[in-house]
Amino acid sequence: MPRHAFSVLVLVASLVSPAVAGVTLYWGSPEPWQSDVGEYSTVDFLGIPHNTVVTNQYADLGVTFTEGDDRAINLGDFETFLTDGAGLDGNLSIGLSFAQPMNHLAMDYPGGMRIKLFSGGELFYTSPIISPGSGVGNFAGIVSTRSFDSVLLYDWLQGSDVYLDNLHFGAPIPAPGVVSLLSLAGLGAFGGRRRTR
Repeated sequence: MPRHAFSVLVLVASLVSPAVAGVTLYWGSPEPWQSDVGEYSTVDFLGIPHNTVVTNQYADLGVTFTEGDDRAINLGDFETFLTDGAGLDGNLSIGLSFAQPMNHLAMDYPGGMRIKLFSGGELFYTSPIISPGSGVGNFAGIVSTRSFDSVLLYDWLQGSDVYLDNLHFGAPIPAPGVVSLLSLAGLGAFGGRRRTR
């Protein structure tokens, strides 16, 4: 094998190791994120009485809301901001803890949003401001090559409440070895798509 080819292999292996996070950010239409992640779970907050504190109601799906002051919104006249009339008022932030490591997360939300990803208590990714502004139908998603076990969501305006309409999340995809192979194939073909805008 030529020396420069070996150097490329070493570089690619180091870029996709579990300690290095490659995060792809999606926003706008949910279809590209849905297509890339395959199966996922959804929390829609339907059926939780208005103003109920949300903590472990979705533990059977593997997610716990950790802030202790997030309250359900379930009002029939709130449809101008929420797709189905139900959601979550997170006050200044919404904290999520997952029972198993995750690699993809997405949300529908009615205002601005920023996302922080953590692994074992270590912050390894902070998103840019995503789609600031009110209104129904905002979508943001993330796929990370490094697994995360907790997430912090907050509004892009400091000191503002953050609202969540629906939360979507899933287990690891793909395994680190598969990521390495896919990265090598991508380098060989010089192909690849990036959805960060």
